[in-house]
Amino acid sequence: MREPGELESWKRISRGLKTRSDPEERELTLARAKIGELMMRLKLAETSSTKRGLADEPECNGVIERFMRTLKEQCLYLHRFQNLAEAYRLIAEFITRYNTEWLIERLGYQTPVAAGAAAMAA
Repeated sequence: MREPGELESWKRISRGLKTRSDPEERELTLARAKIGELMMRLKLAETSSTKRGLADEPECNGVIERFMRTLKEQCLYLHRFQNLAEAYRLIAEFITRYNTEWLIERLGYQTPVAAGAAAMAA
């Protein structure tokens, strides 16, 4: 609980101080927040890259790193989001396009949706 007048004291102390940040970093921070929110909504688990991977899946981290690189290069770096709603919309549009239109070499030149459907049918 704050003491009475504590906020006013901090305002006086901080008067004239300025913070500095890179506009691109602010945009990436917004995008990271939206990706985290989307992961929670989809109930996706996140594992630490410091944990040792499974013996039969050594490329797991590389797969998501490649996707994140693609997301950054094809979506995040190309837009100056005006607000979180716009960031969420554009990222969701990119992910939908990626999953339904992009042919991925490691999936046998199938879209992620087609590869997932084939895996479920097998």
